[in-house]
Amino acid sequence: QVGNSLSVASIVVSIAHGVACLVVPLRGIHGRLAAAKAALVRGASIRDQALEAELFRRVDAGNLAGVKEVADALSGIRATSDRIAKLPTWPWPPQVLRGFISAILLPVAVFLITRYVGSQIN
Repeated sequence: QVGNSLSVASIVVSIAHGVACLVVPLRGIHGRLAAAKAALVRGASIRDQALEAELFRRVDAGNLAGVKEVADALSGIRATSDRIAKLPTWPWPPQVLRGFISAILLPVAVFLITRYVGSQIN
């Protein structure tokens, strides 16, 4: 009985260690990706505000020369902002994490169930 408990504890510790070895570095990568995305968002926002201010300044002054170019640039910055907003900050798609959890938990559950059933039969 002590051997069974020790085996189960060893397996649980091994699985926890394996999961930590995968998850901890990926959380670090997530933090760096989120910081990089935030920097891109700030940069696009600054440019958007500057171009919008320039567009309003020209229109208010009645100087319509170059307004089309400024409006086109503003449109391009806003399209870029939309693309930045869609950038993922996790280094994998959500399906990968679900698959990983299934791959870890399913064999463990089967193992634990078979051990329990085996101990009840004996």
